[in-house]
Amino acid sequence: MDFVSKCTQTGLLLAAWPVKVLSLAPMKMFAWIAPGKLAAIMEANMNENMKKTGMKPDASFFKFIFSLERVNKETTMKIKDLWKESKEGNPALDSKLYNLETGEWVSLLSFAKPNRALVLNFGSCS
Repeated sequence: MDFVSKCTQTGLLLAAWPVKVLSLAPMKMFAWIAPGKLAAIMEANMNENMKKTGMKPDASFFKFIFSLERVNKETTMKIKDLWKESKEGNPALDSKLYNLETGEWVSLLSFAKPNRALVLNFGSCS
């Protein structure tokens, strides 16, 4: 991707940020007024992989999904990823991941172990 395209994509990501922030208010209100209804809607729309992990749309899940921190991190990570360049033979790029069990942001490479390959599987094993 060339420089102008990266600048354009960055501008679009930054332009979308206020919309995402403004959409948090009604969703937080809905989660506060009718958490059971929202949980039922979200559970009905969860994909099979999310269901297999045992993830439940509960209060801590809503707190994360509808947080300003998530919107900021998501936007920042997308911009950083847009400008990253990986090259064969160089060290692996490190991204931040949200650990739903602990509620903390962790480094992807923190899962790497010496003398053991770190494998990322983006899809089904069936």
